[in-house]
Amino acid sequence: YPNPVVDYTILNFTIEDKTTAKVFIYNQMGQLLSSKSLGELNKGNYRERVELGRLPKGFYVIQLQLNDQAISKVLLVK
Repeated sequence: YPNPVVDYTILNFTIEDKTTAKVFIYNQMGQLLSSKSLGELNKGNYRERVELGRLPKGFYVIQLQLNDQAISKVLLVK
């Protein structure tokens, strides 16, 4: 949240077991624009701020990868 975004979005997620976490941002053509490793995370609730203010207006896919599981959301950057 929020969606649409202006400068940043917040990812809220819960981890049940120790996990390697990464965040990826893709454009509409599927090209990787940026990636960020969150490192090894222990069980718990997490909140990660992802900066998007440098991106031009448009639609993007933000993907949270937790070990071999990926969760993707489409965001509109205004």
